[in-house]
Amino acid sequence: KKSTFTWSEDGKSFTLVSTIIFDNNGEKMEIKSNEVWKMADDGTFTIDLNSTSGWGELKQFYTFSKLQPKP
Repeated sequence: KKSTFTWSEDGKSFTLVSTIIFDNNGEKMEIKSNEVWKMADDGTFTIDLNSTSGWGELKQFYTFSKLQPKP
């Protein structure tokens, strides 16, 4: 796996671009992915992931909320 990591200018997000090359029963396969990780001012954290390969395209979006402490 080879990846390139880049911070946004405002420092609130970063992008991770990766390429994975592997052997699938004698066939060379490649997966390319682009991930954008963001932190909002309210503590919400998101990951926007897009990848492509010989199997097709995959899009995923995750949202994480900050847990509130129990009283």
